[in-house]
Amino acid sequence: MKRLIIFAIIFSIISVFSLYAQEKQGEPEKKMSDKEMLSKSQENLKKMRNIYKDILNLLDEARKEKDVVKINCINENLTAIKALLKIAEQADVALQEAIIKKDEIVAQHEFEKVEIAYQKAKSLNQEANACAGKISMTPGETKVEVEEPKDITERDPTDEPKKDIIVVERPPRASPYQ
Repeated sequence: MKRLIIFAIIFSIISVFSLYAQEKQGEPEKKMSDKEMLSKSQENLKKMRNIYKDILNLLDEARKEKDVVKINCINENLTAIKALLKIAEQADVALQEAIIKKDEIVAQHEFEKVEIAYQKAKSLNQEANACAGKISMTPGETKVEVEEPKDITERDPTDEPKKDIIVVERPPRASPYQ
């Protein structure tokens, strides 16, 4: 009987926690205010438009060089960014509408769409620069420090080892019956 009561108590505690968790899953945590979401969304759209312009310039340079491989590669990335830009612009409009309607869940969802589109656009920008042969580098000087281990021998590893003549004798028979 005691086991049945303990089992019932444990079951009720687990069910209460699972219901509470399900309620929390339906509500996204609001990390930013509506004003912050709008300004961040507009900022990301502006950066995406700049990325689009930069890739257009890369495409023009590739056309001047008449390099078909570069043109195709850059054009693929440009097309993808153009589609992402369109999705982000539509999501921004939907974000503004959701904020006006005070629909927090839809607003958060549309904001996340803009964020994801911007992150993908940055990735495609790097790919386009790689296609054009312009590897993105960080500004500044590069400093390389080489540390040699102290336990290294003075022998040059490329030298062939000394060859000693080793006399190999035939081993004795394992069995006297052979």
